Amino acid sequence: SSKAQDHYRMDTNYRSTPYLVKAANFILDQHEDVMSETRTTIRQRAKGLEKGTHPSIIRLSEEKLIKNLIKLGLPSVFCPLLVRNEDDVGRLSEKLATSEQKKEGTKNPNVMTIPGCKGLEYENVIIWDPCSGSGRILDNFYHYKKGSIINDPESIALELRHIFVGITRARYRLALIGPDDEGKNKTEILSGLGFLEGKSEYFSKDNGDVLESFTKDTASTEEFVDQAKIFEDAGAYRLAAEAYRSAGIDNERFRCEGEYFLNNEEFDEASSKFKHAGDKTDDKKLKLELYIKANDCLSNVLDENSSIE
Repeated sequence: SSKAQDHYRMDTNYRSTPYLVKAANFILDQHEDVMSETRTTIRQRAKGLEKGTHPSIIRLSEEKLIKNLIKLGLPSVFCPLLVRNEDDVGRLSEKLATSEQKKEGTKNPNVMTIPGCKGLEYENVIIWDPCSGSGRILDNFYHYKKGSIINDPESIALELRHIFVGITRARYRLALIGPDDEGKNKTEILSGLGFLEGKSEYFSKDNGDVLESFTKDTASTEEFVDQAKIFEDAGAYRLAAEAYRSAGIDNERFRCEGEYFLNNEEFDEASSKFKHAGDKTDDKKLKLELYIKANDCLSNVLDENSSIE
């Protein structure tokens, strides 16, 4: 079934600023209209947060968007870049890798799909080209001419649910970023983002400067560690490893990387990471536990090799 409540609870207490709650509920209104169903409004938690700021819409070329994000060091541990299409993750995580990540031959793990972020919460969230899914059906649906001939409520509802989930990952600030509309007729609605841009009670158009407030560039070591523990609790070990790396805590970083590879049954890599973690650990008991884990992973590698032979 494509009913929204079959996928996500819409009536749970929500911990975001009122502006974000309003934006999320607006998307639910759109979903209701498409599916002709009744929905439950998200409730604001009893202890209301500060009002915060309007979710922003930033429309620039991909080149300019990437340049701005790199300049600001985004995405980061405290602000992910959520993308609708899996195919965009590899490309953007490589382009947006920090200089340290590039030096190590890794990508930026803070670029992820919207479903991949489900269950996590962030202070700030950026959503990349949110209307790009299902063959850009939202662009066609909201287009002033094409919309009248689009008749695929299941796909439209799916894309609205993705946007809803993306919005509800943010607690304070949200930016929807994507390309500007092509064509001369800029007075009419030409795309999904164009439609949202016209809803000024929910979204504000910005030129990109607002992203400076998304950076949290004065974060302390304790804040990085706290975020790492949140990621660990959610089983997001790659993100936890990146948070520990940013905090300069190598043993915890390598341990989390080991857990990530272990979960993916990449035992050779996991063994190497657990050994590195043990090498960096002063606590003798923990060091021994990490070395044992490294050896267990090696045993799995040997078992795999013997089964192949």
